[in-house]
Amino acid sequence: MNVGFAAWEAYLYMLEHEDLSELSTEKVNDILGQYCDGLCQIWGRNGGLPYYRSLVERFPEWETELEVAINALDECSKYGDFLWSQGIGWEGEGLEKFRSKDGRKILADEGHKAMQKDIEAIEQFEKILQKEGL
Repeated sequence: MNVGFAAWEAYLYMLEHEDLSELSTEKVNDILGQYCDGLCQIWGRNGGLPYYRSLVERFPEWETELEVAINALDECSKYGDFLWSQGIGWEGEGLEKFRSKDGRKILADEGHKAMQKDIEAIEQFEKILQKEGL
């Protein structure tokens, strides 16, 4: 678990602090593309929600932990759509907003919140495993 979060943290740090002002449009688009790939993975957190909800019915003794995890993963996955609501895009003003440190700071700040929700969900799954002695 720690390696994945360390990578996420490093990327958020780069997103917030790297100077993109002198990079070519192509290079900035590459960085934006990498960021979008990560967002797709984060958005995918919502794919498991129906399954986790079905577990609540099958294992009512896990309901408290699963509900917390479900809500946390749902909130985390919303970060996958956050980029587009900020007016960031592949060209023109949208790309310049991504190039700017201020524009990316907003993304990084929200990314930290999403990462905390992901950690919260994992902690709940770990509680279930501990209850079951696994």
